[in-house]
Amino acid sequence: MTNISRTILMAVASMALVISYSVHARSDGVAVGGAYHYSSDIYKDTDSHNEGFPLISYRGEHVYFQGVELGVGLMPLDAPHNILWQVTYDGRHFDPDDSDNAAMQGLNERHATGLTGPELRYSLPVGQLAVKAALEFTNEHHGYLLDASWLYSYRFQGATGLTTQIGYQYNSSKMSNYLYGVSESESAQTGITSYDVGGSGSWYAALGGFAELTSSIRLFAGAKLTYFDKDIYDSPIVTHEVTHSLNVGVAYRF
Repeated sequence: MTNISRTILMAVASMALVISYSVHARSDGVAVGGAYHYSSDIYKDTDSHNEGFPLISYRGEHVYFQGVELGVGLMPLDAPHNILWQVTYDGRHFDPDDSDNAAMQGLNERHATGLTGPELRYSLPVGQLAVKAALEFTNEHHGYLLDASWLYSYRFQGATGLTTQIGYQYNSSKMSNYLYGVSESESAQTGITSYDVGGSGSWYAALGGFAELTSSIRLFAGAKLTYFDKDIYDSPIVTHEVTHSLNVGVAYRF
């Protein structure tokens, strides 16, 4: 898979829930469109990403597909409380050739992976709580993540709406070390100090919005900030404590 393809998939994955609410806003059916993505990169001396990409999503009564995530709900998706099973593409990766740093170019590649697991969604007096667990199943690191977030959607009078999401994601030691650690063998071949990350994670906040041009055509946009734990930021291959991303696009709902 090319670097551009991985970045496109990561763009959709990073804001899947916010984009899904912005595109569908509780309406069922298929939506297709296109979007532009910008994101900064966490790795040392690695440029930010700017790409356009196609977008396709589907929302039924119990099943949804949003770019890189497939989910099935025990209850209808509009139910106030639900348990879902999800299969997700985790687009976080590192290609040594993307870095301008000679030592970084000698590291092993970190591949994108597949994740699967349950998610609980529980409606609160204000907003919705989402708690999920996901295990890596593509034989790269056998790690897992835990994620808890609060999501609030508001539709204004007329054809516009906003969605905000605030949460924390914990990565197991296997996952964190795969993405941000430096093994003894890598240290020997690059001169970069070996580093063991351990279990760690990141706080994040996302904001999305939409505006309907017609009953079928919808403009949407979203932004996300991610603040990484000190154990990740202290890695010798990481250069940013905070990363940011932006998506803007248009979707046609059938």
